[in-house]
Amino acid sequence: MFFAIKNKLPIILTIILSAFFFTQPAAFSNATKDSEADAVLEKFEKRIWSAAGLSEKDFVSVKLRLNNAIAVELANSMLPERVLFYLEKLKTIEILQIYYSTDFFRSRIDKYHDFLLHNYETSRDWGNLIKNRNDLPAIDFKNKEKNFRLQFSAAVDSAKKLDPLLVNFLFWQKPICVSEVQKKLGSREVIVDYWRGDSTLAAFFFCVDSAGVRKWHIDSNEFTGALLSFDSTLFYQDDLLDLKFDTQNAHYLYQQLISPLRKILDEHRRLTIIPDRSFRGLPFECLVSQPTESTSSSDILYKQYESMDFLIKKFSVSYDFSLSSLELSLCDLRPQAQLGRRLLTMSEPIFPAKDDSLTDALPPLLWLDHSPYVNDEIRRVSRLLFRHDNLRGEEVTVDYLKNRANGYRWIYLAQIGLLNNEQPLQSGLMMSASPGNSEDSGNWLTVNDIFQIPFRADMLTLSATSLYPRTIKNNCPGIVALPQAFLLAGNKSVLYSLWHVHSISTSEFMSKFYWELKYKRQHNTLALRGAKLASMRDTFDFLDQKVSRAHPYFWAGFRLIGSPYISSPSKAKIPPWGIVIITYFVVLIVSLIITKKTLAKK
Repeated sequence: MFFAIKNKLPIILTIILSAFFFTQPAAFSNATKDSEADAVLEKFEKRIWSAAGLSEKDFVSVKLRLNNAIAVELANSMLPERVLFYLEKLKTIEILQIYYSTDFFRSRIDKYHDFLLHNYETSRDWGNLIKNRNDLPAIDFKNKEKNFRLQFSAAVDSAKKLDPLLVNFLFWQKPICVSEVQKKLGSREVIVDYWRGDSTLAAFFFCVDSAGVRKWHIDSNEFTGALLSFDSTLFYQDDLLDLKFDTQNAHYLYQQLISPLRKILDEHRRLTIIPDRSFRGLPFECLVSQPTESTSSSDILYKQYESMDFLIKKFSVSYDFSLSSLELSLCDLRPQAQLGRRLLTMSEPIFPAKDDSLTDALPPLLWLDHSPYVNDEIRRVSRLLFRHDNLRGEEVTVDYLKNRANGYRWIYLAQIGLLNNEQPLQSGLMMSASPGNSEDSGNWLTVNDIFQIPFRADMLTLSATSLYPRTIKNNCPGIVALPQAFLLAGNKSVLYSLWHVHSISTSEFMSKFYWELKYKRQHNTLALRGAKLASMRDTFDFLDQKVSRAHPYFWAGFRLIGSPYISSPSKAKIPPWGIVIITYFVVLIVSLIITKKTLAKK
């Protein structure tokens, strides 16, 4: 059947992408027929085969029914690993659906159709084996599972030769195994994967020595209202001298999302959160365990928030959007030769003229003047690394990234960027037009452009991104599209901001973050926590008013996704020639000192 429709790209896209979304349809067909989740997936598979395409309405309908089916599985106390298969499919489909129409997907699905289809079938059978592992003798499971791993490794090797970006597709297909997730965790680290039903919250948790699921009931309307109210007080801040914070809802959300897991979380200090799609924009760091009223007699504005019991005071927090995205390691597959420890910074691109046709397509906030503090921000960050290239103005181009980005281990982009909720694929960063490029699109680094850049940085920082429009709705695809694209393109981790933070504060915050990273030899997630705690103790003067950075507006919007184990930029070993030069100068200085003292005695 596949060969009969091979030349029909829309059908191929539908079939193959649905394979990514639901990686084990045959496994579900062979499972117990009494399972409502299996039945929903079986019907979905038949619909894909019988139609050339699936309308958005039908697509949403299938997702809703599968969502309800997961609730049934949880209510029946099914095994966590089995339910995890269904949950992961829902989260994967939300991510991949964003990139459905990009050249990154379309070109590779068309060109490598047979390769991807073959490996999809292997992953499907592998997932079937894991899901039904309890029905097999241990020795049989071990041997068969080992065989699947060898096949997967061979597929990755083939993908590297064909097109390194194909590796992303393979990792999206790879079935999730709880023991695999646990092997990657530290002794005091925990992953919490949230799922929200109509009146239920469930959290899958993974520690190095345990894994399981907790579920509890919520008032859906009250929970939704609290989310919207809490987020609006952070995303809609414009007056630096009149910042708001919804303390009561911060405590309510803490009770709903954190308190049921306290016995598990209290034993750990590093927390990775995979939020449900309905609260992707929620900054967990500023949830509070005690409903302390925000009142203070201090002359320092917002000083009262310094004593509040925020979650960040107990845990370092990082995020991901699915368990599958934790598997992505494209950067490790690219050659590391001559990468070094160099830092690239970009800032102050040349804006297009306001009467340009591009103006109509982009939000008004992009036409703000450059911040007077951005130079200080770049200076503070770059001085922490001896080797750096600081690009400004007309040097900040998409072409430079496409040609040179693979030579940098650290990348810092300080230009204005958008997390576009209405058109996720239009999320991006402002750039200067490339020389000789008269097209307006040359001023905008889009998601499609990002996929064409061979990144291999340990960490990429976006210091001036913000959500647009500033409303937490439609599952916030804008929060996913841009940072996840940078990960898919080869960066190991991405630090970005959810809302616009005044640049006078961003400069100080980023300086503290990179200082923690380098001089305290912290991993990036621990350095981010250190920077946030340091911000709470810091103050600055603004319009004759002393202002404390303890308010969550100044620090809670900075979010880290990807690897939480990125090391200090100064940890590189000194090369042999460096040791020779240092030894030579030490001997020379000692010799001069001895000679000087000997001559003095004579």
